[in-house]
Amino acid sequence: MADFYIKQGDTRPAIKAQLYNDSSEVDLTGATVRFIMGGVVDAAATVTSALTGAVQYQWETADTVDAGSFEGEFEVTFSDGRIETYPNNGYLDILITEQIS
Repeated sequence: MADFYIKQGDTRPAIKAQLYNDSSEVDLTGATVRFIMGGVVDAAATVTSALTGAVQYQWETADTVDAGSFEGEFEVTFSDGRIETYPNNGYLDILITEQIS
């Protein structure tokens, strides 16, 4: 079962995540975030709430051209230059469903 579903060619909805370390929310103040999806996407994501670790990535048209199962993650570069990837115990399972032709 996938964590996120989107139809081939769609650019909505954005993929959203709440980032945690153990059970506490990650403070993203001063951090930059990238969304990475299995050789297809490596692009800037948006921090929607720095204090609660909320992020999102708004799809581009080229991101959903190919249908299939993909693994995704959010890579955070903190203000001190250190990097941590979320989820850090696996990946987000993303399913891009074929469009009806």
